[in-house]
Amino acid sequence: MEKKIVGVFVSMLLIAATVALPVAGNTSSLNTSGLGEVKDQYQEWSDECIYISDYEWQEFVPTMDNLVRVEVKIVQWYGGSPDLKLTVEKPLGNVLTLKELPASVIPSGTCDWVSFDVPDIPLTSGDSYYIKLTAPLDSEYGWGIAYNGLYPNGSSSQDPADWCFRTFASFEATIPGIKFSVVDFMLGDVKGVNSGWGHVEVDINEFLEHQQMNKGYLNVYSDAGWVVQNLLVDEVEGMDSIATYFNLVMPRGENLASISVHIEFSDSPQNSFGDGPRTIYDLDTVIHNAEGLGPEERTELSQPPPVLEYIPPAYTWDFTKPLRRGENVQCAYMQCGPMGVANSLQYLENEYTSINIPHTHTMGLKGDNTLVGKLDSAMNRLATSRWNGGGVSCPQLLEGKFEYLNDNGLADKLIHKHQGYGYFGMTAGDFTHAGITSTDESAAGGKVTFDWIHTQLVNCEDVEVGIKWGGGGGHIVRIFGCGETAGKPYLRYAHDRTQTYRDADGNVKGDNVGLESGQVYVDDLDGDGMMNWGSADDEIVFALSESPQPFITVYVVYIWGGFGIGATLGNTGEEEVQVEWSIKLDGFVLLGGYTEGTISIPPGEEINVQTGFILGFGPTTITVTADGASKTASCFLLGPFALGVK
Repeated sequence: MEKKIVGVFVSMLLIAATVALPVAGNTSSLNTSGLGEVKDQYQEWSDECIYISDYEWQEFVPTMDNLVRVEVKIVQWYGGSPDLKLTVEKPLGNVLTLKELPASVIPSGTCDWVSFDVPDIPLTSGDSYYIKLTAPLDSEYGWGIAYNGLYPNGSSSQDPADWCFRTFASFEATIPGIKFSVVDFMLGDVKGVNSGWGHVEVDINEFLEHQQMNKGYLNVYSDAGWVVQNLLVDEVEGMDSIATYFNLVMPRGENLASISVHIEFSDSPQNSFGDGPRTIYDLDTVIHNAEGLGPEERTELSQPPPVLEYIPPAYTWDFTKPLRRGENVQCAYMQCGPMGVANSLQYLENEYTSINIPHTHTMGLKGDNTLVGKLDSAMNRLATSRWNGGGVSCPQLLEGKFEYLNDNGLADKLIHKHQGYGYFGMTAGDFTHAGITSTDESAAGGKVTFDWIHTQLVNCEDVEVGIKWGGGGGHIVRIFGCGETAGKPYLRYAHDRTQTYRDADGNVKGDNVGLESGQVYVDDLDGDGMMNWGSADDEIVFALSESPQPFITVYVVYIWGGFGIGATLGNTGEEEVQVEWSIKLDGFVLLGGYTEGTISIPPGEEINVQTGFILGFGPTTITVTADGASKTASCFLLGPFALGVK
């Protein structure tokens, strides 16, 4: 299953009409670094230049909110002609701005483009405006015309023909720390050209420093509408950037080199969001080659994320754990299963002193001595090279994980739970292998729930989820955060977006790019009771959590006898604990054979507990338990007395 890259070649800027929507919420203005100029509306084909008799006009409908300059393709045939006047009107007859030029600056004999630097005016995107050229008496001016009516958004004084024109608007300069890209999907033999998917990545430190804020919500409006919705940008330990995917609306057969967007960054989420001053960004390209759950490759594109509807009032909250060293490492092709488990085990070692993973977590492959290599082998994943391999099923994932833990003295160190069955070989019920069990906590019908993932995360358990791509195959990612924005649930995840691959020329790529911290909305978009992964075609079908066995801070110091039996309990922890304790006597005991109670032990202190009246005779075994700790001793009972406790 060797894969090669299919490219999207970008060559031109497309700008389509937009409809402005009302903006709600407490919005902060973005810090920008100056203004630029962009061509908005245009019709550039000329069949010929014809005489302007008195005046002629051309209707246009802007997408931008201002006008700073107009170009028209014109000619003069008489150098003594009076000045030519260009006006912009709405409606015809109501002049908004104008500029006059003498015949001496207009091309003589040959039709060519001439710029009219009109005084700047505001425009309303989507409304009709009119460019009018007025030629005075005794003048000889011509204007380029296309007889086939090539401009789709307006008519002209020579309808159905259109005059040659260009309108220009100012726009905000690009904002530091934001990068937009076209997504190229790796789809086996199916080309991912014109996927319609966009990608935005925010460099957190650079962006927040420029905005002079430490947290906020990013919203982006493009020609496709409200495409980036309330992306939380905040300072999290180890998280250098945050990314999300959106609907680029790339028309079939067209390519994009740039994108025109309106961006706002606010301290609270927006319930609605519309158009505004635009910024032009060059579009980069990112490779999406993320799979390895199940044996199949992804062969078809999923539809891009839709626009979500926010219905206030609703809660907004976030819980995100730090991303520390080694918790997201470069992945070989279809290695996401072993890598997801390896990333998780590294998190547990980073977080808990009781967990010691014996193998180093670096980039690796089946057969080597790295952590992921050992897991690759334990899961028996097909892997002949970094760019050629296969995926694993859910049972393979668990079997390999449990074998590794058992072989390395970690079998009793972790608690394992999961949700989801019915996909990628997973069946209902608890899963046991190599003496280790994962408890099935699936919701009705074998579904994975947002509340379950949230509960695991806030309890500092680590979580990996399995995604079923709508176009075949699946992917495993590690979840390190979750939340709701205005009631819409999202997950934060870490993975390698660009697993190792070979391009069309046989060059190995992907081992130094693609590590990603992302945020995705997980609404049930298709109404089947399952969380979707951003797209209505992609669903979360499996989730696995792991956490350390409870660390026992309570212990039994010693057991003593005499009149009755007692024990001293200690607390080595840093917090006061409520301890359930018991003293059990095994032997010839007539009274007081079992005593239990609950007691509070302050941090670093010891407390005595004792039986009530006892009555027995002969050799006796004493068992004292305190939460998970226990201690045994022996004695000789002589009526109410315990003699020779040892």
